[in-house]
Amino acid sequence: MIIWLNGPSGVGKSSVAQAVIDLLPDHEIIYLDADRYFPNYALVHGGGVYPHSNIGFCQYFRNMIESYITSYQVILVDMKVAHDVSKAELIDYFTESGTPFLHVILTANTDALQHRIKQDDDNIRSSSVKKEQLNQIPHTMQYFEEHFKEAKQIDTAD
Repeated sequence: MIIWLNGPSGVGKSSVAQAVIDLLPDHEIIYLDADRYFPNYALVHGGGVYPHSNIGFCQYFRNMIESYITSYQVILVDMKVAHDVSKAELIDYFTESGTPFLHVILTANTDALQHRIKQDDDNIRSSSVKKEQLNQIPHTMQYFEEHFKEAKQIDTAD
């Protein structure tokens, strides 16, 4: 089964992923955080600033996920999907593949997201990345509303 944690920057995807791992200690789980794989991919292959808008990375990441399907009971994926490229190459692909797939959108109100992004240590997000992520919040939330009406939603504001 693939559990896909999707949501805007600052919503807590990594924190929720760790909580899921802690709740399912007896399951064979692999945790794949796109933000950990993308920098090395981009250094070698180039192409864009964000993993969700890089078609090459999305195809690479999809192949990686597929390579673990027979080895693990649960593949826990942490990746913001707020672009048609990643929606088609990842969410739509796995939804249509017949692989058991749970798509979860983590949400929070704009004030909570802004606060979390601003409070992050500069080692996690540089000031320029923080500024860009703050600017992307409205677009990201609108994208989710328009394209992922069927996904489960969990509010992480509290």
